[in-house]
Amino acid sequence: MEDNFNIQKFFKDQYLTEAEAIPTEPGISGERASNHDRKMAMRSVVDILKDELGIDQDDAFDYIRTHRDDLFDGTVDAFSKNEVVDDYKEYMSVNFDIN
Repeated sequence: MEDNFNIQKFFKDQYLTEAEAIPTEPGISGERASNHDRKMAMRSVVDILKDELGIDQDDAFDYIRTHRDDLFDGTVDAFSKNEVVDDYKEYMSVNFDIN
């Protein structure tokens, strides 16, 4: 599979627009992250999941789609390997029967 990360397509697919307030830092309600900050956070999550767990891009996007609020409000630090991996594992255990 090609690793062509198209952030514009991803945001368009997820109906994220400039009108949505996405905090740049945890606890700062209503402050918008720049497009660059959002791209960097998304890229970080994809890279962490790929490097640490061997997750392919499509599966990483599925996780991001369902957890974008947590990733953008600071509940899960998109730049923390441990937080992303732990949250992904919890997501998998809740959504899929993994033994």
